Amino acid sequence: MDKKTKAQLDTLLEERGCITYKDLKELNINFSIINKQLKDGLLIKEEPGIYRAKDEYISDLYVQQYKYGGVYSLDTALWIHKIAIRVPDKLTMSFPYGTNTKRFKDSDVKPLVLRNGYEKGIIEVEVSGGQTVRVYEVERALVESLKPVHKMDRQVVGTAFVKYFQDGKINYGKLGEYAKEFKVEEKLMSYLEVLS
Repeated sequence: MDKKTKAQLDTLLEERGCITYKDLKELNINFSIINKQLKDGLLIKEEPGIYRAKDEYISDLYVQQYKYGGVYSLDTALWIHKIAIRVPDKLTMSFPYGTNTKRFKDSDVKPLVLRNGYEKGIIEVEVSGGQTVRVYEVERALVESLKPVHKMDRQVVGTAFVKYFQDGKINYGKLGEYAKEFKVEEKLMSYLEVLS
């Protein structure tokens, strides 16, 4: 392996603890280099297409998002933003309309296919392990959780709103914008009246 390739791989491992097959394609690195490192025990195959240093931790949130794509939403987004009271049973991810959900049948992912608004409010958040994942911003996750169709646990949503208000970084404009978009203005107002 030449110095340039070694430097590129070392940088990836240092920044996020793993190398993906997509990285190899983008950097035009031959897979045989990774294969040799796997055989030598320097890298471990976490999932197909994700390779980590033997002493590194890779967040399951990163692995699942790499595997399926999508954006973390609802209860999973609230948990990533550290305002949920419990870890979700399944990871809720939103996908654009037309996504085939059959591949999620035996997975830890609960898919939510959206007809419109999929791209709105996506941010990147660093998770344990140093990797970043795509998640909806906290205001969208809170307001979207109020939609009756999602059947979110009231205790989870109520506690998330309380923690959001306790953090003191309240963005009423975004909350109102999402409430209008998701047609839950009255529900949002009842939370705001109690918490303000």
